[in-house]
Amino acid sequence: MSGKRGGRSVRVALGICLLLTSVITGLTAAGERDQEIQHIRDLIETDRFAEADSLGRVLLAEIDAADSSESLEAAAVLDLIWRGALESGTESIRLAERAVEIRKNIQGPEHGDVAMSMYHLAATMSFAGDYESVVETVDGAVEIAERALGPEHPNLAKILIWKGRFLASGGNTDEARPYYERALAIQEKVLGPEHKDTIKTLRWFAYFHYNTAEYDTAREMSERAVTLHKKVFPPNSLDLAHTLSSGVPSSLPVIGDKSSDATGSARPFLCHYQAGLSSSGSRPLMPHRGLNHLSHSTPYRGSPHQVLRL
Repeated sequence: MSGKRGGRSVRVALGICLLLTSVITGLTAAGERDQEIQHIRDLIETDRFAEADSLGRVLLAEIDAADSSESLEAAAVLDLIWRGALESGTESIRLAERAVEIRKNIQGPEHGDVAMSMYHLAATMSFAGDYESVVETVDGAVEIAERALGPEHPNLAKILIWKGRFLASGGNTDEARPYYERALAIQEKVLGPEHKDTIKTLRWFAYFHYNTAEYDTAREMSERAVTLHKKVFPPNSLDLAHTLSSGVPSSLPVIGDKSSDATGSARPFLCHYQAGLSSSGSRPLMPHRGLNHLSHSTPYRGSPHQVLRL
């Protein structure tokens, strides 16, 4: 009898060991995937979309192969890799829609993460030129974020600034302005003026003022963004290059200066911009055609850079 009990004890112990090994292996794999997802986010933050897309697709294939295709891990990757498929239109929308559906099924339709995935979906739809679907989707994202996250959440601010940029790109500058103002107010209060997202919104708002011929305000905001960014990032960083290039275009007049020497005043900013691109090894920031073709009224000049850089 004692031998049988001993045998059972050994089998139970072995079973527990195998279970623990399986759990530890799963946790290790999940931790590694979290690190890979963060790496992809970092690549996107520096506009390395092709590299991010390539890594994201490999990771998504691994997740799908592990029978986790309807998991939040899959949704997290889908929220990232649609950017690399933007030129294909239909595929990017399919990827973004899949993320929204996964989150709705697992987290519920009123979850804040659903709002963020819908915001990504709206961005992909803008490339297809479906104006009504974009507006409906981004408005739904704003409503869900308001209810789920509250009126002063940083993720709500991200959606608001994107909607402001979308409206402005269609020439609806009067409608767009409150979205810029509210997003910036939320970020300055919650994140602080030196946070990268606050500075990013500040530079977009500067360009908004430039395109509405509010040159003094545009230059004041641009210079404030540059000053703040220089405190946060190295002198030749690509992030600083983004701020300098999108906030202070070469044709922006000097505050109070009615002379024709506006370009010269911007030259130091553009030199920093070129240095940032050169040292970063990144591709140049190119004009992009994602939103401007949706114009329904007076054309808006928009930013010379990636409107959908989220």
